Amino acid sequence: YLTKKSTLGFLTNGNISNWDNSNNAFTTIGVFGSEVIDSTLNALTSTDIESTNLDFNVNYQLKPSTDQKWNFDADYGRYRNNSVQDSPNTFRNMMGETLGENHFRFRPSTDIDILSFKVDHERNIGKGKLEVGAKYSNVVTNNVFKRFDVLDGVETANLDQSNDFTYSENVNALYASYAWTIEKFNFQGGLRMENTSSEGELISNDPNQNQVVPRSYTNLFPSAGITYQIKR
Repeated sequence: YLTKKSTLGFLTNGNISNWDNSNNAFTTIGVFGSEVIDSTLNALTSTDIESTNLDFNVNYQLKPSTDQKWNFDADYGRYRNNSVQDSPNTFRNMMGETLGENHFRFRPSTDIDILSFKVDHERNIGKGKLEVGAKYSNVVTNNVFKRFDVLDGVETANLDQSNDFTYSENVNALYASYAWTIEKFNFQGGLRMENTSSEGELISNDPNQNQVVPRSYTNLFPSAGITYQIKR
């Protein structure tokens, strides 16, 4: 409590993790329709993942009078996920001799940032209660997929199989509702207006795949309701 009429609060939570796993797959290869096996494929896959998820919130509430209230919220979320996946493959004949090898390494990553601000106000007007508010939110997501060909322990970037996708979105909202009671009937009506602006951008080595997709639109969401209270 800051004063008898106002409170200020902070909240945070999150987790940080690092884990890995491996899988060894053995596949026999032969001519379709025949029971004769002429070679094998041994695929050893190992994955190392690092993940960080953090959330923060600041809240301020003010009650200047018994029939009025203000509420302010600010939120921020930060999410990171990075991994490395090794995938060496070895082909052998039935004598155990190596026929061929290939080794791929993937480094995908995802970064997400979410920021939002919200203010709400409610007060008694006439025989009912008016609630109004506004909210702003921003989301930025970046997904990177990198593939490497590995030969003798040396990585070579495979640009044709790699890409970078970024998506951003802004949402601005205004909303209001009014509720009142007449005898056993409760009435409620409201309207919410949202404006959304977003943009997605794909970057790759192939210029034919590169594209930027912007969007912007505004929607209205009306609402209404009536309830009836029955005494038991």
